[in-house]
Amino acid sequence: MWNEYRRFAFAGFVMAVVASMIVKQTPRGDEMFMAMANRHGVHAADLDSLAVLRGGA
Repeated sequence: MWNEYRRFAFAGFVMAVVASMIVKQTPRGDEMFMAMANRHGVHAADLDSLAVLRGGA
């Protein structure tokens, strides 16, 4: 279960990127999506999620 949690830490990052592409661009929205992407990226890095994707633990 822990590895699944680590693997799906990227889901928030993907959501931030995809959602930012399908809405009207505004300065406020740009800041929000950058914050979302940054926070989820840090989350994935903290969990060393790339190691799980490579097959490690």
